[in-house]
Formats: sequence, structure tokens, C-alpha cells
Amino acid sequence: VEEAALTRSLIGYCPQFDALHDLLTVDEHLDLYAGLHGLSGALAKEVQERLIAVCGLEEHRGKESRSLSGGNKRKLSVAIAMIGAPRLLLLDEPTAGMDVAARR
Repeated sequence: VEEAALTRSLIGYCPQFDALHDLLTVDEHLDLYAGLHGLSGALAKEVQERLIAVCGLEEHRGKESRSLSGGNKRKLSVAIAMIGAPRLLLLDEPTAGMDVAARR
């Protein structure tokens, strides 16, 4: 059981379809998943800020996921997969729905 938990902590996964909660904002999603990864307080906020910046979600952080474009939903899904700095990141069509500039 301990090995399985360790293995899961080393893997980040972004499914092909966005597994987002319609009523949660970008910030709330990242808070939720940071907590599930055992991050809290200043460290969780630091990770959240970095992922929002890296994924280009600054202007969308207070928006509910249901109001995001398809590309921004993908960005949020990728950000969620990156929480915890996994050693292995599995991305299933991460750029589907993103504009050309965001794909880079």
C-alpha cells in the first residue's frame, strides 16, 4: 500500500477530457488538488502562483471552470497534473483546443 501511494505521488496525469468541477474557479481547483497532494499554506500558494503563471491563467484565476474556453480548460487540467512536481507527467492530448500560441 505504501509503495502504491509513493508511485502515485510520482505521476501526474492529464486525461484527454477535462475532469473539472463546473462551479470551482481556477484558484479553487488548484487549492483542492494541492491539498490532495498534501501541500498547504505558503507552499501551496507558491505552487499555485507558479502554475498559473506557467500555464498563462492569470486573467482567469477567479473564473469558474464552466466559463473557461476549451483551451483554458486544457491549461487548467495540465496545471493540475503538474501539482506536486511529478517525475512522470502523462498528458493525453494536452494541446487539444488550445490556440496556436498557447501550444508553445
